Amino acid sequence: MRAALYVLLVGALSLLVVEGFSSALVVGHTAWWTLQPFDERVHTTHDAELGWRNIPNFVRPEMYGPNTRLSIDARGFRAVPSPPAAATPRLSVICSGDSFTFGVGVGDADTWCHHLTSIDARISTTNMGQIGYGVDQAFLWYRRNASEVPHDVQVLAFVSADFDRMRYATFMSYGKPVLAIEDGNLVVRNAPVPYRSRAGLTLERARGALSTFRMAQVLNFLFRKPSGGSVRAAPESVADLRPVVAKMIETLRDLHARQHTTLVLAFLPMRTDVADERSAPWRQAVREIAGSEIPFVDVVADLRTLPVEEVGPMFIGPDSSRYGLAEGHYSRRGHAFVASVIHRAITRIDAVNARLGDAAPSR
Repeated sequence: MRAALYVLLVGALSLLVVEGFSSALVVGHTAWWTLQPFDERVHTTHDAELGWRNIPNFVRPEMYGPNTRLSIDARGFRAVPSPPAAATPRLSVICSGDSFTFGVGVGDADTWCHHLTSIDARISTTNMGQIGYGVDQAFLWYRRNASEVPHDVQVLAFVSADFDRMRYATFMSYGKPVLAIEDGNLVVRNAPVPYRSRAGLTLERARGALSTFRMAQVLNFLFRKPSGGSVRAAPESVADLRPVVAKMIETLRDLHARQHTTLVLAFLPMRTDVADERSAPWRQAVREIAGSEIPFVDVVADLRTLPVEEVGPMFIGPDSSRYGLAEGHYSRRGHAFVASVIHRAITRIDAVNARLGDAAPSR
């Protein structure tokens, strides 16, 4: 009996040691990933209204690897420094969105926004995409700065993750504004956005890494104070956030009506959209909000028409870029595909065709 108890005790202690060692490995891996310097800090700076924005006149020849130049112009927009000479464009397009529009992982001339100009010489573009933005930040940036850019069309592009970002006042420990509805009006909360120093961000990420220790989780469970129902959990369903999204799109629609410009909504695919339906509720919601007034482009549906073997090369793989956050974003081929779908959609809009006319055919 004593021998059996001894074996059980040694076994239990061994399991505890292995569990502790495993927990330390998990924490170490999390800390290594979260505490390494993120390259987005190189080309962005704090913005009290948006959370962060690009640093004007920033250039890095090989931001994501060979032949992946990143250029930010004097206005803070991603740009191609020396575009080829072309005929006077008839249509000016602003591309709003997140990192899939900004073009993380590819060079200036390889983003879907710039590809529109390669497809059609009659079009000029301005890339107002920004890494990490939610739909709310893309909306606020356009509303604040688009007047600096004479344009005819805004393509507001988003992936399903961009709606989840709208729920929170931080993203990757960076502060951001949050949209809400009060008395029927769209309001901005958490603004001005508090500034977080590099040291503050590092401490916040370190705290997040340490919280993965099993011991920390146990202590938190034992000593946390009951909320008494006063703290509401973050909403997770489309229905909870849909009124804010609808009001935001309605506000954009009215703004474009006053400007005599055209709003186009584009739902871009993430790699996960090929195999599952997690984006379906938001795709349906945005389609319904857009109605017959606002053109809606479902690029997810177009991607799914491709043969399976053609889909993989549309996205950057885990070993295809030295920039860790590039994985899962569009490759050059992916950007070209997205541009072709959006170009086909916008050239079917009457107001766009009126601007383009019949001269200067597409390439």
